[in-house]
Amino acid sequence: MDTCLLAQTTSNESEKEAEEFVHQQSPTSNPMGCYTLTGILEYLQDQWAKMDMERSEWAVERAELQARIAFLQGECKGQENLKVDLVRRIKMLEYALLQERAKNFELKYPYETKVVLSSINGAVDELGDDPNKATSQVDVEGIRWREERVRLKDYLISAGLGDAMARLRETRVRDLLAKTTAADTPNETPAPPVPTTDSANLNRKN
Repeated sequence: MDTCLLAQTTSNESEKEAEEFVHQQSPTSNPMGCYTLTGILEYLQDQWAKMDMERSEWAVERAELQARIAFLQGECKGQENLKVDLVRRIKMLEYALLQERAKNFELKYPYETKVVLSSINGAVDELGDDPNKATSQVDVEGIRWREERVRLKDYLISAGLGDAMARLRETRVRDLLAKTTAADTPNETPAPPVPTTDSANLNRKN
């Protein structure tokens, strides 16, 4: 009976040792662990499907961005064309305003000095038919002079000299008209007086 118990204990110990040996030798004998060929193929298929999905999303996003870029480029080009058109219109309006100012100044101040008119007319002649050549020459020489003149008039009116200015202008205009009329009339010698009939009758009686 002792021999039977001893045999059972030895067999149990040998089984435990065999299991421990198998557990110790299993990681070295199978380095892949629990991975199998089917599992690896399924994993690769899943990753490939994810990559295809990301690639399709990237293609859609790229198409949207390209469309957005084309839209913005077209809008920018339209804004540039609109700006060029507006600048051209502004130049044309400046040219027309320059001509109107010259006409208005010539009609409003016909007896003033011709310096401003000559500068304005010279600038208009230099511009010609091209309104893009409008410069600030008249603004520097003519408009500034007019603004200073208007400011001086305001100062004189505020000082109570508006009536004196009006009278001075009237006298200047009258003197100028008198000079022009005197220059237009020719220098004629006065004719001798014609004797009347009474003086002729008296001479006959004598």
